[in-house]
Amino acid sequence: MTDFDILCKQFESLDPASYSSVFEEKSIRVVEALENITEEGESGLEVFKIFIIEAVTADGKLEKEEFELIRPALETMTGKDLHYKDVKARFEERKKENEDDRHVIQQMRDILDKVDDDLKNDIILVIMMICAVDGEISFKEKLWIKEVVS
Repeated sequence: MTDFDILCKQFESLDPASYSSVFEEKSIRVVEALENITEEGESGLEVFKIFIIEAVTADGKLEKEEFELIRPALETMTGKDLHYKDVKARFEERKKENEDDRHVIQQMRDILDKVDDDLKNDIILVIMMICAVDGEISFKEKLWIKEVVS
C-alpha cells in the first residue's frame, strides 16, 4: 500500500467531530492565505470554493448525500443558505458548457504553484477530506487528486 493510499484510508475513517474541526481550521487558514495571491476581482473565498466544488464533484457527479455532508461548511464560509437543487443545477450547467475540466485542473495547479508547501499541503488535505466526506475516496476521486497535485 502506498503512502497516498494510507492517507486516503485515514481520511475515510475520520469521525465527524474531527472532520469538522480540522476542515474548519484548515479552511480558514487557506482562505486567508489565498486572499494574498488572488488576482484582481477574485476573493480567496471564491478561489477556495472552486477547490471545494471540484472536490465534491471529482467523481463526475454531485450526490445529495455528499453535498449535505459538506453543506454546513460551505454555508458557514459563504454566509448563504445553499440548497442541493440549486447547486446541482449550476453543476449540470457548468458540466454542459465544459465537458473537459482540464482548464479548471490547470487553474488549480497554477494556484498550488503560487503557494508555499505548508499551504499547498493544507489545500490538498482539505480536498482529500472533501472527497472522503462520504466515507470513501473513490478510484475516480483518487485519480483526480493525483492529477491536481501532480
